[in-house]
Amino acid sequence: MKIHLDKTPYIRNYLQAGSSDAPTAAGNISPSPKIDFGGMTRQELRDWLKEQLRTAKMTFKESFPFVAMTLDGSSAAGRPVDCSADTEKIDFIARIRLDIEDALAHNDKEAAKKLEAALNIMLRHQGNSSV
Repeated sequence: MKIHLDKTPYIRNYLQAGSSDAPTAAGNISPSPKIDFGGMTRQELRDWLKEQLRTAKMTFKESFPFVAMTLDGSSAAGRPVDCSADTEKIDFIARIRLDIEDALAHNDKEAAKKLEAALNIMLRHQGNSSV
């Protein structure tokens, strides 16, 4: 049995009212974009990170490695950078793996541990919807 909710008086009035949050036909709803840490911009990473912090899915302390990844050489050197204009796609998974290797090569076990925790978070979210 198929139920046509758009034929009920409440839903019909809701749709006719022109509400901006009114549901659309099922074919018109676009799925949430998928998280791809293997090819995202710094701004996309920053937006994802803000959402994780805003919804308390990540602690401030857990966010440190991610914040560092959103910076580029210019911002680290003290020059302002407009992240919204930066369209370069970066493989953050490969980048963090290299950072882990570098930390271990310098015998910085604490940094390697924090980076591995960040990598695990990334791998857990990889391919999931961004919302």
